[in-house]
Amino acid sequence: MLSRLAGDQDALAAYDPFHLICATPDSVSALTWTGTDPAAPAVRPVVRDLGPGTHLFTNAGHAYPVEPGDPAADPKAAHFAEKFAAARPSADPALPVAKAWGDWLTLAAGDGLDPADPAAIVVRHDLPDGRIYGTTSLTLVALADDAVRYDFQPHPGSPDGWYPVPVG
Repeated sequence: MLSRLAGDQDALAAYDPFHLICATPDSVSALTWTGTDPAAPAVRPVVRDLGPGTHLFTNAGHAYPVEPGDPAADPKAAHFAEKFAAARPSADPALPVAKAWGDWLTLAAGDGLDPADPAAIVVRHDLPDGRIYGTTSLTLVALADDAVRYDFQPHPGSPDGWYPVPVG
């Protein structure tokens, strides 16, 4: 599926840059589209197959576990990757949100970092023209052989407001 999409430059040209991640409990594949650039028309989307486990993607791309071609010294990965990997959550959809995610809720809320810190995953930047750039929502997803856990937070930084998203 990702390879077919990667080969359709006309379809991709309609979109801003993105990372599309497809995962099962046994594999992770990611398509990275950096957008159209008239100065570099030969730039093609990249499809990568990654091993199972905890992966961290930032706007710059796949950042953990570090593999060839990953962004070097990503501050978000440096601060968060090992912490997320050490606190792997349950994928049990029957558990309450706090019990299912444990320490990941603290990490997803920003781990106490200032939203202007380059390592922050919950960000807020005041732009010179008066607009604000910031995180507008958070999603946590866990996969197991027989379950998917998907929770959504429409108010980043708040400990309340997480809710489960029905899957399947």
